[in-house]
Amino acid sequence: MLPQKYKRYIDPFLGGGSVYFYLEPENAIISDINQELITTFIAIRDNWQKVYEILKLHSRKHSYEYYYRVRNMKPRTPATIAARMIYLNRTCFNGIYRVNRNGEFNVPIGDNTNILLETDKFKERSKILQGTQILCQDFEKTIELSQEDDFLFCDPPYAVLEENNRFVNYTGQFQNAWLYENAYDVP
Repeated sequence: MLPQKYKRYIDPFLGGGSVYFYLEPENAIISDINQELITTFIAIRDNWQKVYEILKLHSRKHSYEYYYRVRNMKPRTPATIAARMIYLNRTCFNGIYRVNRNGEFNVPIGDNTNILLETDKFKERSKILQGTQILCQDFEKTIELSQEDDFLFCDPPYAVLEENNRFVNYTGQFQNAWLYENAYDVP
């Protein structure tokens, strides 16, 4: 059901980027409102080796205590932000991404201990991301960039219908709560 021909691929709800990486478009705009996620994609594009080295360290040190120490960290460089994001996503409960009202990741540790995966292919992902415009912004701004003959792929996060059953937030700036499960397995 994907179009065979299009001028540019645009994805305003990037998440894990599954469709983007499947298509490997030569001309693309990818975006998401989650700054950590966008920083992760940029770090994979620009310095995948450093991200991988930090993930190897996380893998060696992984434990209950280490998980919570990393969860509470405030990394500053793109590579440390990316490695933290990937590490937490892979070792947290069910791969859920959720933050509290202060924008702090608050998912408890899960059972998974696999941090480095055969499917990572960071080098290949980096090559695909070269030349792609990567934006951190609201989906409406990204959609406004679309033009005739663009392929606009919109797969928004899913909100639950009952207010009492919502998760807190996908990003700290929204009152709407969105759940992203296993959204970061691709980078």
